[in-house]
Amino acid sequence: EKQGVHVGLHTLSNFITTNDAYVTPVPDRRLAQAGLSTVNEDINLDQTDVTIESPNIFRQSDNNNLKTVRIGDELIQYTSVSDTTPWKLMACKRGAWGTSAATHSKGDTIALLADHGYKVFLTDADLSKEVAFNIARLYNQTGLRQISFDGLEGNRSTAMGNYGEILFTNEWYQNLSDEIKQHYIADASRTSHYFWHMYTRMNWGEPWYAGFRESQTEYRLKNQKYFSRNMMPGMLGWFSMRNTTSLEDIEWMLARSAGFNAGFAFVVSREVLNSNGLGKEILNQVKNWEFARLHNAFTSEQKDQMKDISKEFHLEPNGENSWKLYPEHVSLKNAHPNKTRQPGEPTHSGFEFSNPYHEQPLAYTLKLVSDYYQDSVSDMYLELDVTQTIHLPVSLKAGQVLKIYGDGRAIHFNERWNIINELEIPDLKIAPGDHTIEFDCKFNAGEKAEVRLEFRCSGKPDTITIKK
Repeated sequence: EKQGVHVGLHTLSNFITTNDAYVTPVPDRRLAQAGLSTVNEDINLDQTDVTIESPNIFRQSDNNNLKTVRIGDELIQYTSVSDTTPWKLMACKRGAWGTSAATHSKGDTIALLADHGYKVFLTDADLSKEVAFNIARLYNQTGLRQISFDGLEGNRSTAMGNYGEILFTNEWYQNLSDEIKQHYIADASRTSHYFWHMYTRMNWGEPWYAGFRESQTEYRLKNQKYFSRNMMPGMLGWFSMRNTTSLEDIEWMLARSAGFNAGFAFVVSREVLNSNGLGKEILNQVKNWEFARLHNAFTSEQKDQMKDISKEFHLEPNGENSWKLYPEHVSLKNAHPNKTRQPGEPTHSGFEFSNPYHEQPLAYTLKLVSDYYQDSVSDMYLELDVTQTIHLPVSLKAGQVLKIYGDGRAIHFNERWNIINELEIPDLKIAPGDHTIEFDCKFNAGEKAEVRLEFRCSGKPDTITIKK
């Protein structure tokens, strides 16, 4: 804090892990219940089948991930429910989750605990409020200044719907000290009208499900319209930098951020930054784009262009508080597979690419994609419009990249963007208009291996300057 850095936390709201003091060794009676029945026979300490009055609630499989019931102070996990009477919970694990096995009597209440797919228990309304109060105490005592309310929907276990979610966040807010209330950031994966006055922003879109550009992209874009309609700050959601993330992927995200004037959550670690050979360049580009965005350097016309996810841009420093913004036309999804052909049949792949700009050297990237790290390709050649052919003096192993920048540079990278070698490769001059590109190589690889190709050309730049 003395250096101007404030710390925050990400919380899964009212999710209660199975090793929590609310669960073990004595389960809290306020753990949310999905339904009730009664015990139909006395139960001794060693019994592994539990006879019950009604099987209905225990048979349901939706949100029944832990199959845990509570009788008194004992938690019991069951495997299945009998098909016929007498109804029984079968193959039970007694004293589950560190609780103690006990005897129980006919007529005792048996409750199925509500849970979540993250293998956690949930709370009733009173316990929700207590958990939120405890989080507020933590913030007051430590000076934490940021919170992410993930999983707020878990508070629907209160049986109060959206009100249960608001009950949780309001309890947190009302118990914050005045000092924390004056300066904090609160974001959430969802929001509602009552939460509007106490949270800073909604920020969701998760990076775990697909590639950097594909994960929940439609959801992220729909959110921007929602935010605008409801006078919320623009936020793109979460992006995760990996040791294989490219500079182009980062600029794709930063252009969307500039277009929608939206912030983002950037997941990164020291390990990733150190292992990704472009780590310093990536951080520098984040700095450049964000400095320009936060100083309102982009025009409304430029922002409208950058809202289109099919369009790409490159920002290049041009002196103090000035940059050149290059529009780029890109063709990403080109693949040359390891083909099996009849003797003498050509194995090359053909691609179409259009240059909407002036004549320039073609920029392109080649990457070998394979499940086997020992696979490789060699004898690669590229032919543009039949008239220009170059042979690439490189052997690519699985995951490696050959990148020709179109400005005299050609670099051979490993899968983590660390430089293996710098080369001299002749340029392919590409005129305005439509073109055909032919590619072939020699595979020393399995049948599923393929070379993926990206083609790129740049338009004339706009000068971006911060107005003093």
